[in-house]
Amino acid sequence: MEQVVAMELPRAWLEGIAEKPLTLQEIFRKGLYHYKVERATRLYLTPGH
Repeated sequence: MEQVVAMELPRAWLEGIAEKPLTLQEIFRKGLYHYKVERATRLYLTPGH
């Protein structure tokens, strides 16, 4: 069974965003992907790796 993680966000962060579960999941997935790409790029460009 897949584990679920719950997060709390300030309501102000969601201003202008539909608070639908699928919308919030898409935002999180895109943000997570962006984070992973930035992290991989940083590691790649760091001397000694």
